[in-house]
Amino acid sequence: MNLETPVIPTAFSFGSEISNHKEQIEADLGEPISWQSNPQQKSCQIYFEKQIDNGLDMDAWDYFIEWMAIHFEKLEKSLKPHLPEAKKALDKHLR
Repeated sequence: MNLETPVIPTAFSFGSEISNHKEQIEADLGEPISWQSNPQQKSCQIYFEKQIDNGLDMDAWDYFIEWMAIHFEKLEKSLKPHLPEAKKALDKHLR
């Protein structure tokens, strides 16, 4: 699961603000997630990783679909409290 902000300066500011809350977000999630920042491209990525032994094994697809749905919901809940503050940082760059 990979959430990437578009490559524009304001998106980088938004992603940087969210990353200021990394410890709290990961604590809320109950597990670490990967954070990558690329100032040259003005982009930020936040993502989970899940090893898949055989992505072609259709018997495992239901498990992975459920895993993604659960983790999207957990990510949304952990990011939501920090979005207003990140929006303020984004608004500053848009003025």
